[in-house]
Amino acid sequence: MSKTTKELRVMLVDDDEFSLTILGESMQHWASVLGVSTVSDAVSQIEAFDPHAVITDLNFNGGPDGGELLRHLEAEYPWIGRVVLTSHSSPTLALNRGSEIPKDTVYLVKADVAGGAALKLAVEESIRGLSVQAQRQPSEAEPRVQISKSQAEVLKLIAAGKSNAAIATALGITIRAAEGLVQRTFAALQLKPDEDNNVRVLATRMWIEGKVTSR
Repeated sequence: MSKTTKELRVMLVDDDEFSLTILGESMQHWASVLGVSTVSDAVSQIEAFDPHAVITDLNFNGGPDGGELLRHLEAEYPWIGRVVLTSHSSPTLALNRGSEIPKDTVYLVKADVAGGAALKLAVEESIRGLSVQAQRQPSEAEPRVQISKSQAEVLKLIAAGKSNAAIATALGITIRAAEGLVQRTFAALQLKPDEDNNVRVLATRMWIEGKVTSR
């Protein structure tokens, strides 16, 4: 039996306060919404709120990521619908190393969601156990640069403000190898250093704005 609009309870998980407020307010007319800012808070409040679906970002500033939350839901609460709402077109660009998203998770890129109706539909599809990641395609007006998984991992570290030395430590490679990976990542992003632009800042902006996808 399907839930009516007012019966829906949706947990919204995002560490950006502005996103929590705007999304929460936009969903109030069709669901009861609980907004939390960390994965830990989400896990601790699931039992009490008893949501029909959870909408989560992937990248959080420290601590568990959205993939870990989704796997927890899959293992402990398989009846709860799972929706990803993120700026990143590829999970690799947002998840912690080794983390992943369970199957039958609805994956939405914020830039591709045109209004609250699409989000409501995604929630309803997730409750029915449908995965619609393949149906959510970037518009032709917003082309994305495709990079490899290893380059995506390097880009995420650059976006986190890591130096080449810190990247080398994180990946367990030499500084020279890290420097090569960083330069190849910039090349894949079609970014070239010059006097007017800082390529690390430009790469980070592309990461934040969801202009990169990983193959």
